[in-house]
Amino acid sequence: DVCSSDLPQEIKCQANEQLTAQQDCEKIQCNIPEADTGYVLDIPETDEPRFRDSYTPTCEKGWFAPTSKVTPITCQYDETWSAQSGCSRQDCKEPKADLGYKLQASFTAAETLFESVINVECATGWETKTSVDKITCVVDGTSVAWTAQAGCQRKDCKTPIAETPYVMPTGITNTLYEAKVQPICA
Repeated sequence: DVCSSDLPQEIKCQANEQLTAQQDCEKIQCNIPEADTGYVLDIPETDEPRFRDSYTPTCEKGWFAPTSKVTPITCQYDETWSAQSGCSRQDCKEPKADLGYKLQASFTAAETLFESVINVECATGWETKTSVDKITCVVDGTSVAWTAQAGCQRKDCKTPIAETPYVMPTGITNTLYEAKVQPICA
């Protein structure tokens, strides 16, 4: 046990041939620590951590240890835990716009990390039929990835009407943005 006074326990023989009294000793104990964001602590609730006891956290999904080492946490003399360190958010990398979508030109490093949200828009000639304004960096198995860009559809120009002296060919099936139709002379 460690004494709460943190002084070495000595007993001295005094001039009166009596020994000095021992100090009362209390066990220094820490509460079960809480995991910080990005960390997982696997500590049995029945544990009673004491001074100098250590536990090594792991990184939560979506987080990783860039140095492959997560620092153990230790019960300190003041009954607090040393800081949890070593885990960082995983990077989804810069997203690429899917066909029909538009993203901002560039991103900061912080904008592509796990749990980041990025605004997306429909590209020219495309329109939204549902909400499509954001993608999010999420856990995808053991790594991270951007959520799907969904909701933008090509605009429909409807069946074109030819001006005289032209007529439209019969059987036009594609009237969506960027589709081409060649009118013919009447």
